[in-house]
Amino acid sequence: MINPQDRFWSEGQNYRGPSENPSTDTYCNVWDWDQLRMVKVKGTAKLFPPEEDRELSILARFVDYLSPEVRAITVDDDGLLTGVSTDLKEDDTLFPAYIPFSLCRSLADCRTIQYSKLQELDRLGPFIDLVSYENEPGVPQKVVFKFNVF
Repeated sequence: MINPQDRFWSEGQNYRGPSENPSTDTYCNVWDWDQLRMVKVKGTAKLFPPEEDRELSILARFVDYLSPEVRAITVDDDGLLTGVSTDLKEDDTLFPAYIPFSLCRSLADCRTIQYSKLQELDRLGPFIDLVSYENEPGVPQKVVFKFNVF
């Protein structure tokens, strides 16, 4: 299981006005390494001052209760959830969580398994999952699946 302190990564605060003004609308894009997705956390500059990653602990309180379709959450100045959005326009994800095999020409002759056939057993860390699958004769296999999103 991913250490809770390593589960989230934030690209920092984005202000829609002066960061010194506590009422300035602010959002933070937070990557969740466990769910392999980005969630936008929206609030004000009062809650999200520069150089503080408060969005990580705020998202951590709610993320396991959110639908996978949720792209953004809005919180008040106390960090309490006031809204959710499934609007794809809110999704600022810059890359897919895994690279399609078709882009890996050098691996074309290697044995492969479709990502959809893997059953996640545990998330060992960022980019590393313990998974199981059935091989061609139907024998269950347990392997570590390591991927790189960059």
